[in-house]
Amino acid sequence: MIDTSTTAINVHARWIAPGCFFLWGSRYNGGICDAHDLKSLLFAWHEPSFYGTFIEVAESMNVEGLQLSALEALDYFCSPAAVSHTKLEWSGELRELMSLAPHVKDALVQGRCMPDFAKWKAGELGWKLQLPEPVTENGISELARQWMDRLIPNGARRTACCGRASASWRRRIRCCSAVSCLPICGWTRRTGSYRSAGRRTARRFGRACS
Repeated sequence: MIDTSTTAINVHARWIAPGCFFLWGSRYNGGICDAHDLKSLLFAWHEPSFYGTFIEVAESMNVEGLQLSALEALDYFCSPAAVSHTKLEWSGELRELMSLAPHVKDALVQGRCMPDFAKWKAGELGWKLQLPEPVTENGISELARQWMDRLIPNGARRTACCGRASASWRRRIRCCSAVSCLPICGWTRRTGSYRSAGRRTARRFGRACS
């Protein structure tokens, strides 16, 4: 029998500039999992990212890992597509995000936003997603708040005060499982190869989502 405690990969996440997730893996002995190996483990069955092709390897605080935009993370957290032959231990933050993801997506599709009282007290004007009370009764981590705030683009903020999102915005979120829709929604990579591939497939999926 294989001792999974010595083969498991612990997957962690933090929020980094310019507003995206940084995921990295650690081993039982404290070593850091190779970022390319981690990509293969997490995205082996993830068709929207072309099985990890569009997921960038990045470095944060001298650790190599993977960079996910807010919308890429929304899609992945709703339906993780990791391999089954290696045991993955998700951090507490990631388990929270995966639990929230379906509710976050539904709120975005339905345009359920409300004024953010905490921001108002800090002298800012802002909005937040209106999630079901049972989901938020135990509080939401700062990492989750940063993510959800990033998911509300300017266009949605303008319609949130009326409790509705535009039809085009709802279509974009419904289609967020297609990585090709990221450029349509305004989430783009700086790399030329990503933009080129995104433009080619965005035209195809954009027609289907219009």
